[in-house]
Amino acid sequence: MLNGVGAILTPDTILRWQRELVTQKWDYSDQWKKKPERLPVSDEVKQFIVRCAKENPDWEFDRILNRLSDSR
Repeated sequence: MLNGVGAILTPDTILRWQRELVTQKWDYSDQWKKKPERLPVSDEVKQFIVRCAKENPDWEFDRILNRLSDSR
């Protein structure tokens, strides 16, 4: 029975099927299309960020971000 199937299918066909199955299994393109939702930022937090930036012009983004995480 397998002899008849082997005559129909070539090794190239079987390898192509295997490549297609592996591609389907590891296809994460749907995840990249979704944009993560951001939580809304309250006006109080926005004002705090602006105040920190104005009062400390030599601070960079990372330092303000660290300050925000310290204030929680």
